[in-house]
Amino acid sequence: MNNVLRGARMLPIKALIEYTFKRDVEQYAKHYTTAYNCSTEFPDRMWKLFHAREIRAQQHRVYPYSARHQRFMVETNLQTSDETGGSPYTVEFQNKPCSCGKWQIYRFPCSHAIAVCHNLRQDPKLTADARFYTETYHAQYNNQYFPVPHKEDWMYADWRLIGDLSKITILRVSSRSGCTFFNVFALRMSKKETVKMTTVSPLVPLGTLIGRELRHGNVEKPTVNYGQAALAKKGEDYFLIKPDCQRIPGNPSTSFSVFAIFDGHNGISAAIFAKDNLLNNILSAIPHGCDREEWLQALPRALVAGFVKTDIEFQQKGNKLYPLFFSKKLLLSVLAFFIFKELTGETSGTTVTFVVIDGWTITVASVGDSRCILDTQTGVVSLLTVDHRLEENVEERERVTASGGEVGRLNIFGGNAVGPLRCWPGGLCLSRSIGDTDVGEFIVPIPHVKQVKVSNRGGRLIIASDGIWDALSSETAANCCRGLPAELAAKHVVKEALRSRGLKDDTTCVVVDIIPYGYPAIPQTPKKKLNLLTSLIMGKRFNNSLNKEPNKLSAVGAVEELFEEGSAMLAERLGKDFPINSNSGIFRCAVCQGNEAPIEELSGTIFSASSGPMLCPKCRRKKDAMEGKRASVPTTLMI
Repeated sequence: MNNVLRGARMLPIKALIEYTFKRDVEQYAKHYTTAYNCSTEFPDRMWKLFHAREIRAQQHRVYPYSARHQRFMVETNLQTSDETGGSPYTVEFQNKPCSCGKWQIYRFPCSHAIAVCHNLRQDPKLTADARFYTETYHAQYNNQYFPVPHKEDWMYADWRLIGDLSKITILRVSSRSGCTFFNVFALRMSKKETVKMTTVSPLVPLGTLIGRELRHGNVEKPTVNYGQAALAKKGEDYFLIKPDCQRIPGNPSTSFSVFAIFDGHNGISAAIFAKDNLLNNILSAIPHGCDREEWLQALPRALVAGFVKTDIEFQQKGNKLYPLFFSKKLLLSVLAFFIFKELTGETSGTTVTFVVIDGWTITVASVGDSRCILDTQTGVVSLLTVDHRLEENVEERERVTASGGEVGRLNIFGGNAVGPLRCWPGGLCLSRSIGDTDVGEFIVPIPHVKQVKVSNRGGRLIIASDGIWDALSSETAANCCRGLPAELAAKHVVKEALRSRGLKDDTTCVVVDIIPYGYPAIPQTPKKKLNLLTSLIMGKRFNNSLNKEPNKLSAVGAVEELFEEGSAMLAERLGKDFPINSNSGIFRCAVCQGNEAPIEELSGTIFSASSGPMLCPKCRRKKDAMEGKRASVPTTLMI
């Protein structure tokens, strides 16, 4: 870039812009070709450097000093020709510093670090920073330029920028003439024009101009970029990516995006069923003909109805298949039921993290221990989900025991209790999921729902299964991929989790970037440097704000919280205002959306607005079971 600007010196402003733009396009096309012709793990220059250092590392001697802290002394080979080498270097492999300084400064392994990698039998290429990989090189030049259109095709701006004349600098043209640039400019203007120029209207702040555009709806929707990566251990993780959904079919202006992760357990049946049916069940619970604001307001309630309906349908799926699977003789055997369950996978369950993005509004619904975090441009990482692990969630433990379940650790033959807290019967570590028909109804499918609105600077969502979060904290996951494109970021998060903990569970990650319209990537906000006194004051204010409002998002000006609810009571989540046809007296079930005629003897219990939402008999039985009002046993065994 310096060479491009150096060649544009002393050019008129129009020629300077044209020259720099053309040169920039040429350089970009050159690097694009170089990047995609590269077949090694690093670009050519870095690959040659790595290969040279690897050859030198073969002559180094490595002495371990501390296996616990991975501290080594590396001694280089003494050169008899010029008496160089033979110097000792200290390598802290765990923290990645070397006493030579190259590793921590350039974030690329020096020959001493490579020698230690060989000693530990690890791949030294994994110690390089992500910026040096060929994948990053590809992603950096993955965008494209477009020719500048004719000025007649430019968008018309209904506002203009007015310069502040008080900021004009007086520059001398010549020391002999004593004439200034402003004087020369003023001499060529008439007196009337000069007076008009000095009495301009007050300046309009840029924030006011942006506010006018927002009120008139002139700001474009953000661009949504995404990437996903996964490593399978048991093969029970599934994900859903639908970036082109539409509230009104055929109308692109009503588009929204859906991203979800399904982490199955005890089989894959529940995860696959939820992936195939959950979105349709959610959309069917939203009233037709509503505008965008009404649609977003109805979405949290529709998410609850969709989750519960999917769980009911999955249980019914097992009930319908069971009589067809066995003969009448086998139906008399209780053992046949459990064999059927194992063969069909109907005892399986799944966690769900379901994300809906409409413009700048993000709505997240979750059951289980998969997680979704939001990384904004202020550097604050916000958690948009709640983990429903019994080990960590006291409220869920109290709810399960109040509903008739038991919570405890695994105890084999009267020995010491081991492992995480589980609910019995079933032995599940989670308090909420979809499926799990072999455990009590106190394992509910009612999701925690949170709806936020990000600023027009955008943000990044990281949606991942527990294989990621058991290895990385939310801040670590956000920091390790910050600045990378979405596709490469997802791969890097999975690689970082693998490096930290190894492959002990299925690891799936989906990264979604919400980018302002017209930007190729999320614009980075430079951090201000703070002196010691300022940093102490800011740190104190930040801690005080966390103590006062622990549940609020702390990224002021970046995220606005619109809605949050996590109650497991279905009546609280669905409300009472569901449609009724006044002419026919037909009610619509709040969960399955089925039309039901009121029954005379049941009108006071099933369709009473005072007792909660309007529910059909099937969904009412599910609600009562989840609240512990009837025996919470598997209902699929019919003998």
